[in-house]
This record gives sequence, structure tokens and C-alpha cells, in this order.
Amino acid sequence: MTSSAALLLPQSGFAGDINAPVVGFPVEIASLTDGTHQGLVAANLAISYPPGVFGSPAVRLGSIPAGGVPGAWKTVFNSPQDGVLNILLSVNEETNGIMGTEGGSLVLIDFPVTLNPSDLQDQIIEISVRGPTGLHTQVVGNPGAYSLESLGLPATGKITINPV
Repeated sequence: MTSSAALLLPQSGFAGDINAPVVGFPVEIASLTDGTHQGLVAANLAISYPPGVFGSPAVRLGSIPAGGVPGAWKTVFNSPQDGVLNILLSVNEETNGIMGTEGGSLVLIDFPVTLNPSDLQDQIIEISVRGPTGLHTQVVGNPGAYSLESLGLPATGKITINPV
């Protein structure tokens, strides 16, 4: 039996404005198995968002890595150009990662808003197979990387920008 390991972004429920950043926008995985691979030891996420709308995002651990051994996970992220966010999530060498199959959030993203529109605007956030700077999205479990097909890419989500 194959479970879907699709990467998911919220379609509603997240909004911000120039005075109130978007906080805790989750990148989720439906299940930590694709039928061949299981668990989590690393993930690379190539995320794009509309240029000119958000400042430099901040990234923190989601429910899956944060629920494990304290200090076992690290995130490295950068925004090499406006509209691009590269995230690397990995387990420290002293631990084995997560062996279970339950899904949840991999990371949470905080987006400071720089655009002040005259009316509500929906902005699309996307996880792609390959980002604009060449980073490939990948989820690694045991034994190795999940199939790209199981990740359901590209995955899109929505953030609403409110006028002030």
C-alpha cells in the first residue's frame, strides 16, 4: 500500500499587511512514506513567491522535526533573490532522524509584508521540483530520497495581503 507523501501548502487562513507579517506559514508533508521510503532525515525545499510583496523570510522547524529530540535538527535557509527561498532541513549526525510515517509540518515560514495594496490581494507561494537558483526539492528518508512523483510537485498555497 502506497501512501501519498505530497508536499502541501495552505490554501487559506494566512494573511498579513505592512504592519502585521504572515507568521507560521507551514510547509507540510501528508505522510512520511511513499511506499518505498519512510521517515525523514533531510529535505531541500525550492520555494518561490511573488517579488516585491515580501521582505526576507525567516524559517523555523515545523511540527515533525520540532517534535523529536531537542537540538536534533537544523535548518539553513537563504533568499538569494527577491521571490526565492531555499530551505535545507537536516538531522544532526548524532541522531537517526524520524522513522515514523505520520505527516505534519516540515518548516514554518514567517513572511514580512512590504506591499501595501489598495484592496485585498492573493499571492501564490509555490514549491517546485527545481527552483530558480537551481535547488532541487527533495525529501530524504530511509533508504534514500522519496520519488518526485509522490511529492506532488509543484505544490501551491495562498497568502492574502490586506491593505492598511
